[in-house]
This record gives sequence, C-alpha cells and structure tokens, in this order.
Amino acid sequence: MNSRKQRLLSIILAVITVLTTVGTSFSVQAASWPSFSSSKPIKAYTISTGNNTTAYSDSNLKSKIGTIWAKDELYVQQIGKNSAGKWYCKLTYPTVSKGRKTGYVALSVITSATAPGEKGSASAGMTTYRRASSSQKAGSISKGDIVYKLATSGSYVQVLYNIGSVSNPSGWRMAWVTKDNFNKYVKISQTTNNSDVAGMTDVTAYFAGKTITLQSVQNGKYICADKDYSNTPIFCNRNTASTWENFQVSSLTSDGWVGFKALANNKYLSASNNITDTPVRACADKILQWECHRIYLKGNDFYIKAQVNNKWLCVRIDKTNAPLEAYGSKPLEWERLNIRFKEQGQYVSAAEIIKKAIENTSDSTVQSKASSWEYPMKNTFVCGNNWRTYYSKSSSRPYHVGIDIASKNGNSNVYAAANGTVVKTGYNSSNGYYVIIKHTLNSRTVYSFYAHLKASSTVVKQGQVIEKGQKIAVFGNTGSSSAGAHLHFAITDKLLQNGGYYGYVTKVNGDKATYNGVTYFNPHYVVKNDKLP
Repeated sequence: MNSRKQRLLSIILAVITVLTTVGTSFSVQAASWPSFSSSKPIKAYTISTGNNTTAYSDSNLKSKIGTIWAKDELYVQQIGKNSAGKWYCKLTYPTVSKGRKTGYVALSVITSATAPGEKGSASAGMTTYRRASSSQKAGSISKGDIVYKLATSGSYVQVLYNIGSVSNPSGWRMAWVTKDNFNKYVKISQTTNNSDVAGMTDVTAYFAGKTITLQSVQNGKYICADKDYSNTPIFCNRNTASTWENFQVSSLTSDGWVGFKALANNKYLSASNNITDTPVRACADKILQWECHRIYLKGNDFYIKAQVNNKWLCVRIDKTNAPLEAYGSKPLEWERLNIRFKEQGQYVSAAEIIKKAIENTSDSTVQSKASSWEYPMKNTFVCGNNWRTYYSKSSSRPYHVGIDIASKNGNSNVYAAANGTVVKTGYNSSNGYYVIIKHTLNSRTVYSFYAHLKASSTVVKQGQVIEKGQKIAVFGNTGSSSAGAHLHFAITDKLLQNGGYYGYVTKVNGDKATYNGVTYFNPHYVVKNDKLP
C-alpha cells in the first residue's frame, strides 16, 4: 500500500474512532421553529421530484386522503411528533378544483431537519430554488432577512427564511440556495455563553496580523497544515515547528474574530460549517464565517473557539496524530494550546507577554484621586509591551509612537484621559474618525489624540470643555487600521489642524520622540507619573 493510501486509511480510521467515541454528547442544540400558523405558514415543496407523495388524514399517517404532486406549493401549518414519536407536519396543498385541502405528511417529505440549525441574517439578496440541484425558482431572500439553516444536499443548502417584514413576517419559506451563496452571504448569529469562558481573558485582538505557531499542551506536538495536501485534515503530530506549522493571524472582523492562514499554502483553517465534528482543514481561499476564531487565555494556556458553531478547537486526548476537531462544547484539558509568535524576528511566548501587558495596564488604570491623567479605556489591555511598537527595519519610519488599546470583556467606550477642551474632531484616511483634546500639564500645553474611532460614535464637539473620564466616543476600526477594532492613543505638544497625529519616527529618546517638529510623549509615563518626561 502506498503512503498516500496509508494516510487516507489512517484519516478514515481516526474519524471512525472519533465518531464512535463522541457519540451524541457533542451534538448541536438546534433552535426552535419560528412562530408560524395557518395564517402565517411555511411555504415549501416536497424534496422528491416524484408525483406520488401521499397525504394522510391525521398525524399518525394511517389513512390516505390524496396525492401531492411535485409542482404543488405546500402551506405548512404545524410541525410535531405523533403518538408513535414520529415527526409529521400538517399542511394544505392545492386540488384540481383550485382550492386547498388539509392533510398530514411525514416531516421528511419536505426536510430532513427536525428543527432549525444555525440562525443568521442575509448580507445580500439570493435566489432560492424549490429543490437541491433544481433550476425551478422558489423565490428570493432579501438583504436583512432572517435565515435558518436546515440541511445540505450536494452543492445546495436548505434554508428557512421570512416572507415580508423581519420583525413581523407574513410567513416563512422553506427552499434551497447554493452553498456558495449561503457561505458568502449568510452571517451566522452568535449566542454568548458566559459560563464557558469563565476565568478566561479574550486576547484575540492581540494576535491580529502576527505570525504564530500552535502547540498542543497535552503532548507538545505542533499543529500542522500539511505542506503538500492543502485540503488534508489538520494534524497535531510534529515535534518541531517547521514552515507548515506557521500561521498568519488575519485582522479582526468587525465583530472581533480572526482567521488562521497557513503560510505553507495560504489556506485558512476551516471548521466545517455544516458538520460540527468534521476534522478542521486548511482549505479555504478567503476568510468566511467558519474560518473565524476567538482566542482566550487562562493561566499560561490558550483556547481557540470557532465562530460558526461555538465549538472549541480540540486536540484529541487519545490520538496524538488524529485530525483536529472543532467539537468541544466547553474548553477542556485537551483543548489547551501554547502559542508563540514572532517578535522582531524571534519566536517568543505569547502568554508571558500578554499577561504582562494586561497586568501593567490593569495596575495603571487604577488611578489615585490626585492623578490628573488616566487611560482612555476601562478594563482593557495594551496591544504591545511598550509605547514605541517596532514595525519594520526596512521602513523609513519604524517606530509607531503612542499606544494601541484593545477591548477586554466587550468594553468599547473611549473616555477623556484628563480635563481639557476639545479642539478638533474629524476624519482622515490614516486615523479614521478622531478626537483631539487640549490640556495643561506641568505648565505646558499638550494634546491627547484618539484615533480609529467608530463612525458616528463621537459625542463631544469642538470647543467643549471636558472632564477626565467623560465619554467621548466608541473605539473602532476606521482609517488605516490593520489591527482590528482598537484605539490609537497618543500625547503630543502640537496641534495639527488636519488631525495628522499618526506617529511614526526613526529615533526615540527614552519616553519621548520628535518627528516633523512634533514631540510625542509616552502615554504610559504621563499616566503613571502625572507629568511629562
């Protein structure tokens, strides 16, 4: 047997072992059917193209009363279980006299789903079809419509979507869309489960844009996107980190998720969007819902959660080289990972640096009443261990002076760092939406600068006198921002009318730096010491 066949056999055996071990303990909890009735039914067609679907007189499906044809549009009025525990649906179907007749059929006549699965909303319009692999149109989904996923067949996904108003639908339609359109345009809603992240710190934002390796704490093996088979299941079976164990963490999405892109093949790690226990693969050309993840820190270990099904990335506890799964309902010991990332060309422990950043910022956010300065966001951590974040030796402006602050535990408000007067609010392509506040410190005039604010979130105006801790806006991802949603915070000695305080310099002297006639001060130093360096 050649090596490729052996590999395929090992994958099949591993998956069989997984399925027999897991059983149903990790099944997805399906949603309830949305409210529908005889006046607001679900409109559907039979799955079969045959013309001999039998309609019965009662839910036990015993007495035949008629035949439903493939062309018939059905109005489902009720879904339930009969006395034998079998799923049925009550519906009306058209008759030759152009009236409608009430009957019962097995639920499987119209769908294989006994309850809706993932719920989402449409980000664009889509054509729907009566059946999988059918050219007969059933209708269309509009942008903003509610969409429930029901089943898959070939290259089609069966969905349930509202007819009419989203807030007060006139009914629902069960139909099919192409898998490509579903994957591209249906944004899955996420439910927050606070209990499963208890004691964890969401540090996703810290990794955006970084090159990392992922290593199982359980067995010390590295997670490997196979260098020669781009769609082979990911394995955790490498003793040393090689090129194909390196991942580039994508920038954050607008709702705070990241993707892992394998440098070996430029594919994204994909937790299958329809089967929760399918092996994770590196096979996606661009980041979509099921390639999005969050990263949590607890102690010195990281845990990774998939967006599409709220499942945890799991390194098998019994098979060190079995395919990875995104199927854990809660973070367990075998979901623990080490993460290392490149910092100035060297791989360093991510946990140690992030913990220090969190501790430093947490300590410094507790200001004494006598202090006139404080950090502009609460319960946050700084993205970077110092104020002059290193960018690139090849750049003419390698240092980014100021600090980037990421949100922790969902906090998003931005506050004035000290008493002062708002002297400028605006927008430019570099900083996005920004606010500049004028202060007096050590008998000198200085300006605090807040960039990348969320659009339309600024609640202060030019000329307004403001107090320390007063809300000014919400942090965001506007302008030239590659780190996802965050706040760029800087303190400087001059006001530029165009808001151009995006600090990059080539030389830093301790806690201050000068570039183009503007001096930038280390915000950490100012906040902690209540004076200029």
